[in-house]
Amino acid sequence: MTAKRVIPLIIIFAMFIVPRLSYSIVLNPTDEKIEDAVNLGMGSTMNIFGTESIKPARFGDWPAGDGGIVESKLIYLSIISSMRLRAGMPDASKDEIEAIINSPVMPIRVSSTKKIFNVILKQQGKSIQPARVEQAMQMPPSGPGSNVKSLKAYFNYADLDPMAKTEVILIEDFGEIKFDVDFSKFD
Repeated sequence: MTAKRVIPLIIIFAMFIVPRLSYSIVLNPTDEKIEDAVNLGMGSTMNIFGTESIKPARFGDWPAGDGGIVESKLIYLSIISSMRLRAGMPDASKDEIEAIINSPVMPIRVSSTKKIFNVILKQQGKSIQPARVEQAMQMPPSGPGSNVKSLKAYFNYADLDPMAKTEVILIEDFGEIKFDVDFSKFD
């Protein structure tokens, strides 16, 4: 092949493949990625959820209404670091960070104005049930009459494709709500 044919192919490859390699849920983050996540939290105490790194992990109208946030290992480290600093608590210890990094489950925090009974993920036609579901910290009301309920569903990393587009389904009173999330868009 001549250089005139090879160079455009390399450019096309770089445009489509390299960005996808930059992000996706990181199952075994490096020390540098861990430090970056903690530093992001420490530097974003007032609006950690509005940072460019965290926004892609949010879906729907979370935290004010129906929706949620995927708390991958690095996202969760950023959130915890921010919240601890904001509350005047000491930084997360090495053991606490290790527990987060070594966790076999990924939490997804969801909220709804209706009662949520379950959370299911769909990836490539496969339904994935959570390993466990528990009540989550209630978010403050976002307006008069608002009553947002929250759950935290924990999914086994072994069941997930960290590069896949995913549908998060909230099973509620009298129906369900679906949200699209692309795991390849954040760490």
